[in-house]
Amino acid sequence: MLDKLYQGHRQVEVCAERLARLLDAAEPDTAALTQARWEIGTRIMQHLGLEDRHLYGNLAASSDPAVAAIGRKYQALYAAYLAEYAEHAKRWSAAAVKAQWTAYRRETREQLRLLAERIALVERELYPLIDRVVDISVAAAPSRSWARDAFAIKASVAPEGS
Repeated sequence: MLDKLYQGHRQVEVCAERLARLLDAAEPDTAALTQARWEIGTRIMQHLGLEDRHLYGNLAASSDPAVAAIGRKYQALYAAYLAEYAEHAKRWSAAAVKAQWTAYRRETREQLRLLAERIALVERELYPLIDRVVDISVAAAPSRSWARDAFAIKASVAPEGS
């Protein structure tokens, strides 16, 4: 499972790199941006759901109060991150991206910077706890429904016909 979590991060990073390259253009490539935004939003949502069930949930269920507090902290932190990302996606419709390309690029680059920072944080602070403090082979109950944010992202950035 730990390998799957690392692999999920690498997949998100590939999507982030693809989106970042599109931000370098003088004008938006609407079709390519729509696809890239869809892919990264999907990967982020899927990965956070997996981490919630296998890592944060198991940490939060620990009988050690300090470990449980870490789990609850990260459940809240990453739920807030996904909600923030969903708000970013909703705010930036294809029309808004085209009309305000410079502002969209600036805000999206900041989202990508935060994403990279958060991936590094989890790998540095939480993944080392796996096997030493918590068994992630069994899924815990999810801390929340991820569907609301997933549908918000989908409604904003889904490619035509999805």
